[in-house]
Amino acid sequence: MRWSLSRHSSCFLQESMEQRRKILIVEDNTDARELFALVLKRGGFDVIEGTTGHDAIELTRANLPDLILMDLMMPKLSGDEATKQLKSDPATKHIPIIVCTAAMQGEAIERAIAAGAAKVLHKPISLKTLSEEMHEFLLCEEVGSTFPTKPELFEELSA
Repeated sequence: MRWSLSRHSSCFLQESMEQRRKILIVEDNTDARELFALVLKRGGFDVIEGTTGHDAIELTRANLPDLILMDLMMPKLSGDEATKQLKSDPATKHIPIIVCTAAMQGEAIERAIAAGAAKVLHKPISLKTLSEEMHEFLLCEEVGSTFPTKPELFEELSA
């Protein structure tokens, strides 16, 4: 195992292939979902993909990801409704959910926050912004805690 100090945080990072963080991407737009998945896989994350709010609930319960990137407006069950259900479940309420939306203001964003979203990002989302937000939610504050990732992903996307 190799330990390094991230330039983005005071948290030590453990780089290890035996423990990879899982990210669930729930996005009905195929292009957006595939782009996020490609970047995250390249960064060393295990990626799980879904296209509906129902997928979000089912895949979260089955896989317990470390972070969820959730579209707000999806068919069948919206992102805010899926977030609300996940946050009311003791087994999944600890998982941070970053909601991604084209809505710039108003009721939709308020519903996402009320449902328990950790953050709301507005589409289009730059890869730099996405990497910074993921870094914030996945890195710990305590020196000595571990988080397996490839910090160069964040540096590369920020360039």
